[in-house]
Amino acid sequence: MKKRITIKRQRIRQDRSKWIWMSVILLVIVASSFFIEGTITGWVIKEGGLGNFDLIQTGSLFSTNNQDNNLSLQGNITPQATIISSCQNINSEGDYILNKNVTSTGTCIIIGALGAIPNVNLDCRGHKITYGTDRSGGYGIEDTMGNSGVIIQNCTIVEGDIGTEQHGILTSSDNSFTLLESTITTIGTRSYGIKVLDESDVGLTGNVIGTSGEGAHNIYIGNSVDPLVQYNNLSSSDKNSQGIYITNSSRPSSMNNFKNNNIQTTGLHSWGILINESTDINLSGNDINNSRASSIWIEGTTSSHFIQEIDSTNLARGKRILYNHSLSGTTVLENTNLTSTYGQIICADCSGVTYSNITVANDGISFFSTSDSTIENSSFNTIN
Repeated sequence: MKKRITIKRQRIRQDRSKWIWMSVILLVIVASSFFIEGTITGWVIKEGGLGNFDLIQTGSLFSTNNQDNNLSLQGNITPQATIISSCQNINSEGDYILNKNVTSTGTCIIIGALGAIPNVNLDCRGHKITYGTDRSGGYGIEDTMGNSGVIIQNCTIVEGDIGTEQHGILTSSDNSFTLLESTITTIGTRSYGIKVLDESDVGLTGNVIGTSGEGAHNIYIGNSVDPLVQYNNLSSSDKNSQGIYITNSSRPSSMNNFKNNNIQTTGLHSWGILINESTDINLSGNDINNSRASSIWIEGTTSSHFIQEIDSTNLARGKRILYNHSLSGTTVLENTNLTSTYGQIICADCSGVTYSNITVANDGISFFSTSDSTIENSSFNTIN
């Protein structure tokens, strides 16, 4: 099937290999009144010009060739998105684009207000969602109906006034939820950046989240399976406000699920990462800087809650974190100055271990569910 495609606007640049790439907004019109609008990105133009050319389409795939202009394209069409210009409910699957800044006294956007829906992609294109301006409660985005395949990206979400439990995003019971490249700011008490409950396959990547209220965690993940939290910049400034709070969650797959996050907290008892009654959590490449609490804190009621995967690529105040678990009847460290080596030393679910004649600084030594153990003839110069 042939269709006519017209390039309406183009931006062209040349890379090192002298291929020319372009991003174009395209318009496809067929005599049968078929209409689709979308975006092509990253296509190759071979020594040719721009103009009209034939489009051969099968489903959402297309290819085209214009011999006159020596132009060759191949790829996918992004379907037309629904434009939204106000706070509202989204009750149908599809792509949505926010085209202006919007404000609500309570919750701004509810996904699936009438019942669960699949495959919603909300792209804010950098526009701001301001919510909770009258302090009566609400969220920037609410996604609590058990939807699936929800993607939120490029949003700036701001709590409008100091409320209580006015989370930037509240999502629960989803099967596959993704937050990408977004910025969230909250100022209220227990107003989390994002609160995730009872979910599987949740991904939070490349976001900037800041909170300034008491008990306001940047990211809270509860009762969830296989969360992937990576490349986020997180900060909190009041007490009891963790960078990442993980509770009653697990990682049955082999994926690295909390990695390469930059976390800074300045409040009392505001740990960088708190793991509560969770199993097999993997931490790698996280850079944690805290001024009034330890970088990592682990809580639980059984041995399995203290057996995590925390490697030495994690940093506390710029220095490696040494994590051991299930050690028994051994001397772990002795006769050494560790002030420039480790930012935090952890022994979890250990018994009868000894640290002898060592010098430590930064976050010091943390014992979690550890018994009959000794620190002797040692010196501490900790910040907390």
